[in-house]
Amino acid sequence: MAHVNKVKKLKSELRETVNKLLQKGETIDTITVFLRNEGENISRSSVGRYRIEWQEAVKDIEEARAFAEMTVEKLANQSEDKIAVLNSQLLETAFHRLLQGLHQLERNGEDTEKIIKLYERLAKAHKYVSSAHADDVDTTIKKNDYALDTAIASESEQDKSLTVSFIK
Repeated sequence: MAHVNKVKKLKSELRETVNKLLQKGETIDTITVFLRNEGENISRSSVGRYRIEWQEAVKDIEEARAFAEMTVEKLANQSEDKIAVLNSQLLETAFHRLLQGLHQLERNGEDTEKIIKLYERLAKAHKYVSSAHADDVDTTIKKNDYALDTAIASESEQDKSLTVSFIK
């Protein structure tokens, strides 16, 4: 089993403070001194390894944000049906990535109660997205059925008319 970084084992409030310090650009040494002043026996290398993992997580978030902005720009002129389908697919992909992240939290020894709450939120969000997708599919089917009924009715009216052509 993989070794769990000591920073990850800190109380959530203290770990959040470390995250804020990283976000401000504080050095590994500064954060190590801070943690030691808080009574934690954590090495500089543990803080360094945690910073690398934190940077990777931030990078993933920034990539997702950039992708979302680019997607919104490209979808501005698309039909609602295409956008709804794409949104559903994007959310499904996001759910799978979140699920992988939750599994990673479990492997890293994160607080079990916190993980359970995150699973509950993910399940609820997935339920809403699935419901929205089902509603979108129903709407699309109804639109297609209406268009088909209209086309059939129009053809029936054309069949009733008499067309006479003169050939020379």
